[in-house]
Amino acid sequence: MEAFFEDGNVIVKGVFDWIVKDAELMAMVEAEFDMYRHHLRVQNRGGKLGWCRNMWHSLVQQAIRQDPAAYALNVAARGDRRWRLVSHPYYTRYVKVGDSTGFEHIDLNIPALLSRGRGANVVQTAVSLDEEWKGGCTTVVPGFHKKISEWWQKVESRGEAKNGLTHRVDRIYRTEDRSVYGHFKGVVCSRGDLRMTMGSMIHGCTAGVDRDRRVVFPSLVGVESDGEGLEMDRMCSWEEVSRSHRDMVGIGKEPSGQSHKFGIGSERFGGCVEMRGVCALGDALLGCRRWDSRDVLIERDVVLGLDDRKAWDYVGEVRSELVRRWKKCFSRMVQAEVAEFGSNAYFGGLAGLAKVAEIEGLRNGCG
Repeated sequence: MEAFFEDGNVIVKGVFDWIVKDAELMAMVEAEFDMYRHHLRVQNRGGKLGWCRNMWHSLVQQAIRQDPAAYALNVAARGDRRWRLVSHPYYTRYVKVGDSTGFEHIDLNIPALLSRGRGANVVQTAVSLDEEWKGGCTTVVPGFHKKISEWWQKVESRGEAKNGLTHRVDRIYRTEDRSVYGHFKGVVCSRGDLRMTMGSMIHGCTAGVDRDRRVVFPSLVGVESDGEGLEMDRMCSWEEVSRSHRDMVGIGKEPSGQSHKFGIGSERFGGCVEMRGVCALGDALLGCRRWDSRDVLIERDVVLGLDDRKAWDYVGEVRSELVRRWKKCFSRMVQAEVAEFGSNAYFGGLAGLAKVAEIEGLRNGCG
């Protein structure tokens, strides 16, 4: 946390080793990503840009969103120590060779951040499911959160300031700015690492890749004490987030409050299956229970309490149950996708059938 508050960014190593070191789970992850990619259509006339925009409620996303250790890290990383959090649904990134991936932006309204602290405690999180490298990773300007006010004054003086909910900065973060406030540096994560970045940080991504790169964004945002509002104006409400998880559909706005620039549809993806009821805390993080639930508060106290052994025992129990449920739900997911898409189903084709056979082999000790 000292490194996080100093640099505005930190990699927490191995948080999700419980996923990436399980060969059967990772085979399921690969199959699920390939299934969604199989059904993805080109959007925004500019290609996919590496975003898997139909993948909102996959099994791997549901599991990561419910992880108690990641929840505790998010609470610790917030300047306000807010513990009422909910995962704002967001799609994944599945970058393939040939995808254009480069960008530089900030996901907050900078004038509102500087004038009234809107989004000052937001923590952006990402979980890497592949080994990243210098040519394929997120980039940040270390320590930029301490310099954003001074830099924005220069942007205003140049007549380049805008008042959007997000800001594209590749044109307004000039060469002279980079020499004063810092250059972008790669943040290379290993499989299973959790990247945590302050919302007030300029960040981006390297352009183009020579291998696959898959990333999940848990996006835990603060819930107001009334249990209904979320921490920034113009965001979705808790009820809208809850409905998205419950009905397993997309949600109309990004965590920044900005509306999506592509059609998200209103239908549930045919291969979605629920993985809920694992623990009370996990249900709260999915918006399936409110934070005033007694069971949720009991589990919160264990995770955020002073008894480390008790907390880690609880984390281990939840993760073990997530693994058990995940492996059980995978078969249901395969059946649901085939039933929905018939001859166009991923798991009805050779690639999908081969992946299922591989998973069965791992499950039976033949992999």
